[in-house]
Amino acid sequence: MRVSLSALGKAKASQSQKNEDIDKSELPDTVKGQLKTIRRIRAEIAETQEELRALAADPRLDPQARAERMAAKQSELNALSSALATANGGLMKAMKELKLDSGQMQTAMALSMK
Repeated sequence: MRVSLSALGKAKASQSQKNEDIDKSELPDTVKGQLKTIRRIRAEIAETQEELRALAADPRLDPQARAERMAAKQSELNALSSALATANGGLMKAMKELKLDSGQMQTAMALSMK
């Protein structure tokens, strides 16, 4: 018997593996959720930056179309950067409200940088 995963299934499995270190940490669930959000946004930022580089290098686009698409991607990147700042603020607030000890804070900060 053979089982195949859909593209969505593979993406979820991959994301689950990427967050395994967060899941295994002994941090409160609220903090774990914030850390996962930060990672997801960082991945989206990296993907959007790559799309911007690809647009800039695409010789098939006329200059006006390139400029319009790049402006849209830059807007998307700005929104993601804002979302990342909000998520980081949420992480700091959660750590303060939950009164994490210094070891937990170090763990959370290390995981947020991965």
